[in-house]
Amino acid sequence: MSDVFTSAGTTLEVVADQPATRDEAGFSALTFTQVGEITDLGEYGVEYEVVTHNPLDSRRTIKRKGTANDGNITMQLGRVPSDAGQTVLQDGADGAEKDTVHSFKITLQDGTVQYSTGQIFSYTTNVGSVNQITGASVTVEFDDQIIEVAP
Repeated sequence: MSDVFTSAGTTLEVVADQPATRDEAGFSALTFTQVGEITDLGEYGVEYEVVTHNPLDSRRTIKRKGTANDGNITMQLGRVPSDAGQTVLQDGADGAEKDTVHSFKITLQDGTVQYSTGQIFSYTTNVGSVNQITGASVTVEFDDQIIEVAP
């Protein structure tokens, strides 16, 4: 039997604060606000810059890992301006908290929790067509390693 699971039930929470320590205990001490009406969380995770070296004698490109980029999330939402979590995202994009590093908590369906910090780079509105829910798109750029806590 496979251990795969669906994305249904996944939640994202946010707070305009950083943990005292960058570990489970530090993040758990924060008071997060859940973001409502997320329809697609996208993909995220660490990616490394490719560093290359081309020695003349071997005529081969040697590749190594350079700097790590902890990725970003571009999430899609059903836009609800009164949602407390969406308000935190809006303030972080271009409001009172626009230069603040936020903390994020993602809880997957199986109970795995992922924590990280980053800044909110955008909160845009998508009106779309007559047969579409008015949406929002939010981009978060992580600036630290994603800490994963098993269920």
